[in-house]
Amino acid sequence: MSTALATRPATSKPPVALRAETICVGEMGRTVRVPPGIVDLASFHRWAESEHFPESGRIMYLKGRVWVDLTMEQLFTHNRVKTRYTSVLDELVESIDLGFYFSDGVLL
Repeated sequence: MSTALATRPATSKPPVALRAETICVGEMGRTVRVPPGIVDLASFHRWAESEHFPESGRIMYLKGRVWVDLTMEQLFTHNRVKTRYTSVLDELVESIDLGFYFSDGVLL
């Protein structure tokens, strides 16, 4: 995840909130199985650090729920715009010594 919430283009579907063991099917048949034992942030962290955590997809824990987003970003209408924003934010954070800016994909 990025340090700022990125908005999705109008054509994208929002992430699906999950509470129990679920198999999510995304674009091009990609799937993610969320184990039933993911009930709090600590259990999510254990899963995220395990060999069973998926290597692709956006999988987050927020406000007591696991969120899975298997949609692919649109190349020019989303990813390219996001790249521009993150480049500017990174330069700004560094130029006025605000700390660190981590782009999309960092699991905190």
